[in-house]
Amino acid sequence: MEAQEDAQMSLYTSSPLEINPATIGYFQSAKYRLWLNHRDQWSNLLTRGMITETVSFDMPIPKKNVALGVLINNNSSLKGTMNDLSAMACVGYTGILSKKSHQYLSFGLQAGIKQKSFDPNKLSFNDQYIDGIGYSPDNPSHETFSKSSVLYPDFNAGLLWFVKDRWKRSKPWFGISGYHLTNPDESFTGYQSRLPRKLIAYGGFEYIASRNTSMIPQFLVAQQGNFIQGSIGYLLSFNNFRNKNVSSFELGAFYRTTDAVALSGGFEFLDFKFIFSYEYTISTLNQSKPGTGSIDFTIRYIRDGGDNRSVKFY
Repeated sequence: MEAQEDAQMSLYTSSPLEINPATIGYFQSAKYRLWLNHRDQWSNLLTRGMITETVSFDMPIPKKNVALGVLINNNSSLKGTMNDLSAMACVGYTGILSKKSHQYLSFGLQAGIKQKSFDPNKLSFNDQYIDGIGYSPDNPSHETFSKSSVLYPDFNAGLLWFVKDRWKRSKPWFGISGYHLTNPDESFTGYQSRLPRKLIAYGGFEYIASRNTSMIPQFLVAQQGNFIQGSIGYLLSFNNFRNKNVSSFELGAFYRTTDAVALSGGFEFLDFKFIFSYEYTISTLNQSKPGTGSIDFTIRYIRDGGDNRSVKFY
């Protein structure tokens, strides 16, 4: 059996701390950065679908090459019947590999708590179905649970190599990360049920095609338990140097293997960036319910961005 344990955004780079803790350390020129993410998945298939909301905040300490931050993520489904909440403290360090070629290496660590809960009164079970009648909420279920909420510590770590130089036409990056490193037990029944570790490898590069245009191909491969998934994407960024308030527009397309295709659009205004994505399901799930998809919306705010805009990979 294969299954996805963790929630994910259509445009994975729109929530960088969720794909690599080391992304906290790259922007040493800014005062702080804030990300807000909202994802509404499969609402036309389920009663309220799956809702993912993320808030992340990070800030560098430039003279120490260190960055600190927090990441809060909440996932709920079926009007809150099931809920998954995590709160992580984040720390990262960025070192210079080569001043001449402007190569950097960042390391990041996240430590915090994770809570999973559910409301058994809002769930239906097989023994509540009666032959010839169907589901009957008055028919008692014999399912037993030792608890309806579990709380446990969680740890994530990652490495990120990148080139950061506004004068280079091509700026590549590559990162690896691991999530749920302690393989925590999250059972509701008393029998051990461990959350599988998630491993991610991803990369890409920004190519400055002209003064106003950048091309950004990228890829990601993730494994969690027996579940393996790949994603490839392409962003096209149009810079506007004549208007200081609106610095760029962005269009993108992403393909997630055997699962979905996503289209995205975004623009920057002052220190804000707004990203909207629509994901169309192409798996067998769409055969039972045509039009099944997801909507993502992201707001990013960077205070005193400086030259952080020269790196486009998140």
